[in-house]
Amino acid sequence: MKFTINKDEFFKGIQEAQRVIYLKSGFTTLQGILIKAKKDYLLIAGGDKNLYLETEVKAEVYEEGSIVVESRLLGDIVRKLPDAPIEISTVSDRNIKIICDKNIINLVYQDEDSFPKMPEIKEDIKVSIPQKAIKRMIKGTTFATDQSGLRPIYSGVLFDLKDNELNMVALDGIRAAICHYLNENKGIISVVIPGRTLNEVAKISEVQDTEVKITFTSNQILFNIGKTRVISTLLDGEFGKYETFIPNEYTLKVAMNKQILIDNLERASIIGREGSFSSVILDMKEDKMYITSSSQIGDIKGEIDVLLQGLPLQVKANSKYILDALNAIEDEEVMLKFTSSLSVFVITERNNENSTYLISPVRM
Repeated sequence: MKFTINKDEFFKGIQEAQRVIYLKSGFTTLQGILIKAKKDYLLIAGGDKNLYLETEVKAEVYEEGSIVVESRLLGDIVRKLPDAPIEISTVSDRNIKIICDKNIINLVYQDEDSFPKMPEIKEDIKVSIPQKAIKRMIKGTTFATDQSGLRPIYSGVLFDLKDNELNMVALDGIRAAICHYLNENKGIISVVIPGRTLNEVAKISEVQDTEVKITFTSNQILFNIGKTRVISTLLDGEFGKYETFIPNEYTLKVAMNKQILIDNLERASIIGREGSFSSVILDMKEDKMYITSSSQIGDIKGEIDVLLQGLPLQVKANSKYILDALNAIEDEEVMLKFTSSLSVFVITERNNENSTYLISPVRM
């Protein structure tokens, strides 16, 4: 094997493969990356039994071949090399030579046979979604997955497609995040994708209209994003019927500027913080929202002008959950909807229906 490649492009490809590798001490194939020199490009891959990523990088290939190299070591070396073309060639059964400017480095490698194989997926069921849309939906849901490890199915996000509407849903028992997207995809698909997988897809996706092509099997999912492919196992289990959690009627709707609400909540959170938990009281009446919080160190009260429709109400909640939802919303105006002080309340965009956030209140 022998090729020459641009340093920055090579390092970018290594970084993408490293995202799905658990970097530990020592060198096993699961901490290595696979480099395959093809006709005029490199295929750089990394992965474990649950998540696999491969990406194409343009290169000048003189001799085709494949190697497996320790990921962290190669990445550190390439990052520190001068900004000059890099030449890599195999010089023996177990050694490669790296030449860059006046630097010559020899490294050991392993054979491709020892590396996990890219799963074969027949691309029968396909869905296409713009990159900017999938990126928005991932950002708007993965923060609400359950990280306790007690309910593995809720460490993922439900991908629920029917009647040309895609809903992505995350639940953790206290809150729910639901992002909506209308498109021309047909069929019925309901699978749960690991949150870890979706976070990697979001990092690769750009804010543009170029589409992500998604393929499903009974237990795997494939994302085609430009020259990068991500394959992941799906989570097995029964996901809750999230539609039943959304209230049908509300006694109070409150519209306001999102950033003003964020600023008030962040200030109140400082005073009301007790360990990892910070509660606030939302008191809504006469086109005002009063945000109060108190603890052993003091108390705080803020006031916001709002558009209020319905009965006055007082609700206590974990400020972090409200802030997580607000920070996932892109619009400048938001709507909060309430049924009672003890019922789940809803946060949405004021003028769009791109996302819905449900939060359980704290008992007064």
